[in-house]
Amino acid sequence: MHGRFPHMPFYIAGKELSLEDVRLTLDKVPDRLFEHPATVFVLTNMYYAEAPWLTPASPAAAAGMIWHEVALRGPPRANSRPRSPNWARFWSRTGGPMSARNSGMPIYERPVALVLYREDHRFLLDSIIPGPAGPRPISTW
Repeated sequence: MHGRFPHMPFYIAGKELSLEDVRLTLDKVPDRLFEHPATVFVLTNMYYAEAPWLTPASPAAAAGMIWHEVALRGPPRANSRPRSPNWARFWSRTGGPMSARNSGMPIYERPVALVLYREDHRFLLDSIIPGPAGPRPISTW
């Protein structure tokens, strides 16, 4: 994508329940943001039907949703994963043989949206960075 659209801002959303997959993804994010700085990454543990809009279907889940925005600073370094006090605390889930309507899929305890971008590109990305109030309108002249 970067080779084809080097100056176009990217909005990339990923849905994942596994904390280990989130950790592996976070190891790669700084390099991707160095390669294409006009990128917003959003990782979520929501259901597949909810993830594209980052909006939980249940009003109770929406009220308890966690938005965690991380503006990354500086050049990428080895082991420069975005810092958080405890990723597992944000990514807790319940699961078992009878979870999620007998499908066996784990369900989230609280929906999470983890938003990552480069701090020095905040102005450029402001219109596409999602937030708890919903998508931001794109201004027109």
